[in-house]
Amino acid sequence: MKHRLIPVCVFLVGASLFWLIRNPPIAEEESRHFLSTKILDRNGRLLAEFPSAHGTFSTWAPLSEVSPHLVQATLAAEDRRFFSHAGIDPIATVRAAVQNLSAGRIVRGASTIPQQLLRIVKKAPRTLMSKVRLMVESVRLSLSMDKKRQLEWYVNVLPYGGNRVGITEASRSYFGAVPKNLTLAQSAFLAVIPKSPERLDPTRNFPVVKKMQEKLLQRMRAIGWITHDELDQALSEKIVLRELEPRLLQAPHFAQFIKKEAGVDGAEIIHTTLDLDWQLATTDLLKAHLARVSARHQITNGAVVVLENATGEVRVWIGSHDFFDSKNSGQVDGVIARRQPGSALKPFVYSLALQEGFTAASILPDIRTHYPLKPGEYYIPRNYSGEYRGPVRLREALAGSLNVPAVHVAKEVGPVKIQRLLHDLGLELPESAWHYGLGITLGNPEVRLIDLANAYATLARGGKFRPAILSDPSPQSSSKQVIPEEVAALITDILADTKTRDRFFGVQNPFHFDFPAAVKTGTSSNWKDNWSFGFTPDVTVGVWIGNFDGAPMRGASGATGAGPLLRDVLTFVAGKFPKDRSFAGLEGLTPVSVCPLSGLTPGPHCPDEVTEYLVPGTGPEGICDWHRLVRYDRRNGDLASASCPAEHLEEKV
Repeated sequence: MKHRLIPVCVFLVGASLFWLIRNPPIAEEESRHFLSTKILDRNGRLLAEFPSAHGTFSTWAPLSEVSPHLVQATLAAEDRRFFSHAGIDPIATVRAAVQNLSAGRIVRGASTIPQQLLRIVKKAPRTLMSKVRLMVESVRLSLSMDKKRQLEWYVNVLPYGGNRVGITEASRSYFGAVPKNLTLAQSAFLAVIPKSPERLDPTRNFPVVKKMQEKLLQRMRAIGWITHDELDQALSEKIVLRELEPRLLQAPHFAQFIKKEAGVDGAEIIHTTLDLDWQLATTDLLKAHLARVSARHQITNGAVVVLENATGEVRVWIGSHDFFDSKNSGQVDGVIARRQPGSALKPFVYSLALQEGFTAASILPDIRTHYPLKPGEYYIPRNYSGEYRGPVRLREALAGSLNVPAVHVAKEVGPVKIQRLLHDLGLELPESAWHYGLGITLGNPEVRLIDLANAYATLARGGKFRPAILSDPSPQSSSKQVIPEEVAALITDILADTKTRDRFFGVQNPFHFDFPAAVKTGTSSNWKDNWSFGFTPDVTVGVWIGNFDGAPMRGASGATGAGPLLRDVLTFVAGKFPKDRSFAGLEGLTPVSVCPLSGLTPGPHCPDEVTEYLVPGTGPEGICDWHRLVRYDRRNGDLASASCPAEHLEEKV
């Protein structure tokens, strides 16, 4: 019977040892709880850092990247026989027991590095039972984890004062160094801090820490771990602490957004598409612009986003001019805040019209028009200037951002189709199309700057939509053709038509560039929001200017408020790409001559003609016969006399 029990006992012992080795008391994934989240730009530069699940800042350092001086100093300070014991140091335990009994109180501990490591990771209380449990667990740890790995864990989870955890954070915070480059003097200085991180925080008690460092160096010399010359050199080295840096470094709004989107809670390094150089330069442009216009127009803030068209990558994300400006709600992120875009939605409404038989030469009524709301009540749209221009070509209506023709087009295509297209472009409108009504074309829904800028990038891509990309590498997303390529090309050509725009905004408007650029502005009702969007073949810029508290601006339109900033930013980012590139897609359109007044084929009495681009299959319907005396009251929208059919000039719906 006894002989039969021997194999069973051997098996049980072996199985127990196997279980102990395969199931260490510390799981590798527990290291994540100590590590902070770092947001990096496209070139690997730190944008921001967020604390770990424990509220601490830490970055893991492999032991091979830690100075041998730091390892020696840590062992000398905490556990000099670390490599010779199996989790419990009998000599230190007996010595501590004798001293504590003699003193009648605890004056000395005997915790080894494995025991301290377990107490930190498991957050074990300092009780007698906990001490016994840690001693048992430290043996398990020594059986299941090699000494170097234990040391690596230890130096990465040690508290070094404040919310700084681990040797990487301590080295960076106090000396601006990486752990591998720590000197002997610096290593000994850091090694004494974990004994009492709060009391020995060197930013508050530098002399005390320095004195303990000197004692530790003397101890290292006494046990023969350093030479006399090394001791003298370390004692003579001046310890200089660097000034602590703020955690939110650059692009704080962007960093907060991407951390939330990623859903991480520490232990992550997120590589993003943002370009820190572009971000800093654009921030300077925003601040300079606000300094020029804030007093005159009562503007306190702004936001800017820049996307690269080919990839959809976000290169600039500025939520406000100053994240820390509490007076002007600086922590509000204007890139994702929902605001009314005003006329900035018009190009997409016109793109629907071009798909339904309208052409760039189609004549639209810019006249006083009544749209019924309910019995006895009408919606009467008005232009920004307060004037009516009579019949205008679609190109003129869009380039001049006229409201009355835009509402007419919205009636023709219908709010339902408009909302559907905006949804396909990534603009989420929470209410039904009929809730917004015809005012949808004038921007009464609330949208986000990032989404609307990406809609303009869709135009720049020839009508292909793809989600904005924030991280690198990013999930693969396929593009979707939401606007026909030839229609997108025609809308782009109109938005880039400087001559036509000048007739409405004046030649002093800010949208003159020495490279191909399409632009559009928007101003919400009650002067609360200014928008400007611009794109080249390579990059798209979106700008919002206003007040986060909803206070109206004073006399600032999209052209005067946000426009100059758009010009500055677009000029800067466009300079990063070749300037000789032109917009694609015009080759797919048909150039025709039309009368600039009627949009028809020029007749014998037409004093002038212009070249218009039309989608294949569309064209002028007839020869112009409009040219007789026309007199039109632009202020009241009344027809005095005209040569064109009355249905072109007055309309009641």
